Parts: sequence; structure tokens; C-alpha cells
Amino acid sequence: TTFATPDTPYRVFTEAATTVPVTAGSRFAFVIWARSPTASEVRFIFEEYDAPYTRYLAKAVVLTPQWTQYRYEFVVGKTYSAPRQLAARVLSGMTRGEVELAAMQVTPITTAPA
Repeated sequence: TTFATPDTPYRVFTEAATTVPVTAGSRFAFVIWARSPTASEVRFIFEEYDAPYTRYLAKAVVLTPQWTQYRYEFVVGKTYSAPRQLAARVLSGMTRGEVELAAMQVTPITTAPA
């Protein structure tokens, strides 16, 4: 169950920090399974771990009661030479309700864009 903090939705979140350096121009896919019996809104984010929190992905989604896989591609705009400089986050404080998440991952895309 999540608590609604609509003025500061970033206060209720799940995150995973990067564990390796990331090179500018690298392409990634943010993939996660999610559902919400209460049709709660979440935001899928990939951004700098600390201020200024430069965002490379920000998608708002109203979840359904059925498990759904969400997949979003993005490009990182600069080089981050150390681990824990970027993070995948799911913000869930927009509405009060229940949110279930599974298998969150950020994976490199090594093929050329279509």
C-alpha cells in the first residue's frame, strides 16, 4: 500500500543504482512488470542518482490490475565514470493505493536503432 504524497511524489519510491560506469550515447531499455488493483499512477524514471537529477527517462503510467510488462528505451547523454551515479526509480506517491512491482531491470541495447 502506498501513501499519497502528490506534492512530493518522489518521497515514495523504489530504486536501483547503476553498478558500472556508463558511456555517453549508450542506449538502454528500462523493463519492469507492474500492476495495481487500485489503478494507481506511477512514474518510471532513469536519472542521475544525486542532484541535479538529470533525467534520461520519465514515463507516467496508470497501472491496471493485470500484470503488465512495461519497456521504454532511452539514451544516456553523458559519461558517468563511476558506479552509483545513475538510478532507475519507480515513484509511486502520486495516489494512495496498492502497487506491485517485479523484475525491474535496465539493460544495454547493443543493436542499431531501427
